[in-house]
Amino acid sequence: MQVFTNPLVSMILATLLSLMTPGNTVFSQTNIPICDEQCQQTKLCDNENYWQCKKPVFSKELYLEYTKQFDDNEARIRSFTRPETYDEGLVRYLIIAEAIDNVSKKVTLNSCRNDCGDSVECKHDCNTSAIWSWKQKDLALMMSVSANQESGFRSDVQGGTGDYGRGDCQWKYADGSYAPPFAKKAVPVKDTCMSVCLGQIRIGKSSTINDWKADDLIGIDLTSTEKCMTVVATYLAKSRTLCTKWNKTEGDWVKATFSAYGSGTSCVLYQSKIEIVNGNKVKDFAYLVQNGDKKEVAWSPFPPDNAVSKIPLEELWPIGRTRLFHVYKKRELILSDKVIASLNKPEVVAAHDRLTTSKQKILWMTPLN
Repeated sequence: MQVFTNPLVSMILATLLSLMTPGNTVFSQTNIPICDEQCQQTKLCDNENYWQCKKPVFSKELYLEYTKQFDDNEARIRSFTRPETYDEGLVRYLIIAEAIDNVSKKVTLNSCRNDCGDSVECKHDCNTSAIWSWKQKDLALMMSVSANQESGFRSDVQGGTGDYGRGDCQWKYADGSYAPPFAKKAVPVKDTCMSVCLGQIRIGKSSTINDWKADDLIGIDLTSTEKCMTVVATYLAKSRTLCTKWNKTEGDWVKATFSAYGSGTSCVLYQSKIEIVNGNKVKDFAYLVQNGDKKEVAWSPFPPDNAVSKIPLEELWPIGRTRLFHVYKKRELILSDKVIASLNKPEVVAAHDRLTTSKQKILWMTPLN
């Protein structure tokens, strides 16, 4: 496989595996080709308390898709899923790693030019299309951390499948009334979901600068994943460019870039919340205050008199992503012998080839033989 001959793909895949182990979430499901009545009633393993041992799950989404090709009974027995195995997740992770490598190479100025050879026209095109002027490895790592924090590399988010495969949705109860997000017995209204794919790109019904719609960015195949990661890379590049001047005077460019990536406008994000005072909305900020021997957090529109600093406390999520970036940049991970052995399995190679070469968007993982 290419992963063994491409050091950056190998490093990215090792990083993804370290950030989140595949086959470890109920939200990553694999379509069972045929699941008859006995299959539907049979637990997948003996441990009753283990989530991976539960009975196969019926997917309304798959059922509606299969009714276009088969009668009702045939469509139903094809519409059950089970949790993704480690090896099945590994195939998807490799696709994600290859997408990150391909996209980061394409949008990084130096690597884009290097691929041009002696073509002057190609190098000229790179000056326009390659919007990341820094190290490709830094961009690849930022893309990896962003995808991990936004989606956990879940297959339902990558493919946009199921009730929880898209984000920033409106939620409703069974009676049609609106509900708070993730409320008990409530479900998201799919047509209202604003964010899609591994990077949770907030796109709604609009288009990206590449003229891609939300459905173009979802799918576990390489082409769809590359589109998603292209938008992620574009936003990261724009965010770093936005924060270039700020970086020179204020500090960590990584934290600034992540902040701008999340907000779209600001290189630093402060903890804040809206409070209703006398019927008016007031924006409070979090300040670290000194109360005797203790330091505590206080919320106020302005710095309290006992505030340790007049600058509010920063949001934790850009800081968390920044720490992950710096940790993994120092570690330079390599693939273990166990992972390499799994990647060499014929069924893994075949599944990888299908996701790489398919001309049709693939939303669900086909079980490994």
